Amino acid sequence: LLNLARGQQVSHQKEISLKEVVDEVTQLLSHELRKHQIDLRNDLNDQVKIMVKAEAQSLHQVLLNLMVNSIHAISSAIQTGRQSPHFIRLFAEPKDQYW
Repeated sequence: LLNLARGQQVSHQKEISLKEVVDEVTQLLSHELRKHQIDLRNDLNDQVKIMVKAEAQSLHQVLLNLMVNSIHAISSAIQTGRQSPHFIRLFAEPKDQYW
């Protein structure tokens, strides 16, 4: 994380499971999701194993930031009176040979 914060390029890219990274992030944020009454709709499943070439820590940090930003945006919408349902949907779609 320090390397990411400093903007240092340390490349340890390898094939990693997208679902595993997503599962780690959602587990980490599960308390915040419950606290704000936000439903998580995770459409990634074990039937299609999505492997991506990435640096695991950087991908983890990007997903964590996106999820935290989503929680904050939904929380703000709730405070301004926006009615349910409140949810975050995670999914991946293939495009040619890529995800």
